[in-house]
Amino acid sequence: MLFKTKENEMYNILLDYHQLLLSKTYKQLTWENGIVNLCAWLHPNTYCKLLKCVIINDCYCFFGLCRNNKYRCVVTPISKYKDYIDYNDFVSIIDYAKSIGCVSNGVIYFTCNSTLIEEIKKHKIVSWHKYYPEFIFDRNALIEMSGRSWQNKRSMIHKFKREHPNAKVRLANVFDIHGIDRVYHAWSEQKRSKGYSLHSTQTLHKELEFILSDFGKTISSIYVCEENNVIIGYVSFGLLCKDTIQTMRRSVIISPEYKGLCEYIYHEGLKMFNVESKYVNDGDGCDENSSLYFWKVHYNPIDMVKTGFVDLR
Repeated sequence: MLFKTKENEMYNILLDYHQLLLSKTYKQLTWENGIVNLCAWLHPNTYCKLLKCVIINDCYCFFGLCRNNKYRCVVTPISKYKDYIDYNDFVSIIDYAKSIGCVSNGVIYFTCNSTLIEEIKKHKIVSWHKYYPEFIFDRNALIEMSGRSWQNKRSMIHKFKREHPNAKVRLANVFDIHGIDRVYHAWSEQKRSKGYSLHSTQTLHKELEFILSDFGKTISSIYVCEENNVIIGYVSFGLLCKDTIQTMRRSVIISPEYKGLCEYIYHEGLKMFNVESKYVNDGDGCDENSSLYFWKVHYNPIDMVKTGFVDLR
């Protein structure tokens, strides 16, 4: 069971936070504000150590415990009544962060949207910041893939389906965890060999546990692609806010044999995910010179929302 008796208080806070998200638009949030991401911090017997929520100046603030035993602000704080938090709110949050030891080597680490970063920069207290654009897509456009600009993606999907007629996408269940884990391990090893920094397998397990829980099933889903009873890829989605879903994870067996698999499972998963939305937040594309960045650009984003990190010394 995901939430035990002692965790009911945090569970109720997350339910309230989820309702707050449903009043926001994608422009007011970062990808990490999603409820699935936050619930991944909540793991049986460890939630008290890994996550705490406080409401400061009517702003929801979540602090997670890092490996160095220092708290950091996990996501952009969200105001209950305003579109964005202002500088006075931010100062109050900073003061609280200092009071709980949210400092590592004199640095307070925050995930922020561009509005907050620009506000902080005006007061000249930022020692470092970096923007990462989050990609926003029209969900119907991703599903329909109509027009010349989508020809390459359509061709890749058709070619994969033709060469792998036994490959099918379906909703995952608890019995698929080992197959998903095997795919993620193989995928992450190849990515790490190329210098990418990735989440641990433990983080994946936490997300899976939430997505497959009774609460998680109402706002998120994970889909696997299976060929001859072997899982070769998966994709997961979650509800971010009132008009937007988010891509949580997407991992496939990386091999010339499976070219087009990533595009196929993404397309099928978007069609199958039964939570209504107008937009898809696919997360950040990291460095503008990365292959992931260009892969997402080719999906014709309708918006790119700036998010980033700041260190406050």
